[in-house]
Amino acid sequence: MKYLGVFFFLFLYINSHAKQYHSIYIDVKFGHAPLQLDKKYITTKGDTIEISILKYYLSNMQFLYDGIEVWKASKLHHLIDFENKNTLTLQYHLPSNIKYNQIKFDIGIDSITQFAGALGGDLDPTNGMYWTWQNGYIHVKLEGKSSACNTPNDAFQFHLGGYMSPFNTLQTVKLPMQNKINHVIEMDIEKIFSFISLDSLHHIMSPSEDAVMISTHLPSLFTIKD
Repeated sequence: MKYLGVFFFLFLYINSHAKQYHSIYIDVKFGHAPLQLDKKYITTKGDTIEISILKYYLSNMQFLYDGIEVWKASKLHHLIDFENKNTLTLQYHLPSNIKYNQIKFDIGIDSITQFAGALGGDLDPTNGMYWTWQNGYIHVKLEGKSSACNTPNDAFQFHLGGYMSPFNTLQTVKLPMQNKINHVIEMDIEKIFSFISLDSLHHIMSPSEDAVMISTHLPSLFTIKD
């Protein structure tokens, strides 16, 4: 009987520490259509758009239950590069007994990491997402061309970043999420063009008021598709 009790508590201990893989797939859309690079789309304003580069950082992924953190990912920074489809799936090894109903993450790189300077892995400058020690990391890089642009080759370039006041562009997203193993977070890149007038704003390459303005709208691009 004594041994049965030991085995019972051992079972509870192992079960409480067992882990499961949870995956999050980033499904990038242009409106209702799947995004394809260098494909022409029509915005709600009637402009043609072709996107050639889409890269951004998702950081500090946290799972919450009624607003309280119950688990935080050990890998803090993920570079999402739409050209590299492997980066669109994030995997986490969560304890099996964790219960959550929300997810929270940042778009960009936090100031503590920024002050550390150029790092490795997803933060390696060779990924093309680092300006200088003074301006730090680019949070979002979006490039392409549009009929609305009054530029050579109709090109637009938005390199959004900045981590010091008054140009701090880091944004936080909090979404409802079912407690299950596989998730889909949808990102609708078309929305970003609904609050940008490409005929007058088509080139951001350093921290600025325009970068802050665009960045404040970025959380609205993300929704849960469970």
